[in-house]
Amino acid sequence: HIDSNEYLLHVSAYVNLNNKIHPLRGETPKWVVMSSWGEYIGNKQNKKDKQNDQYDFCEKDIVLGQFKNNQEYKKFAESSLKDIRENKEVTLLLLE
Repeated sequence: HIDSNEYLLHVSAYVNLNNKIHPLRGETPKWVVMSSWGEYIGNKQNKKDKQNDQYDFCEKDIVLGQFKNNQEYKKFAESSLKDIRENKEVTLLLLE
């Protein structure tokens, strides 16, 4: 349940950069690397993501509308990645 705008932005960054938080080992199937990251940061042409050979599959306006441009969102998401990793490490330490 997303109950605040701050949490929405955090979840967006987490989902888009999930492969950097939880990397897979070995060969990664093509379907696994599909994400909306290319859509969010504007790395596409003609609504088709060249990297993943896919079409737009999400509604981004509610998130991207809060930033000046795609690059501002990219900076936000990448800076959030550090916090997400630190929180993951703290959680793992607490579980030990």
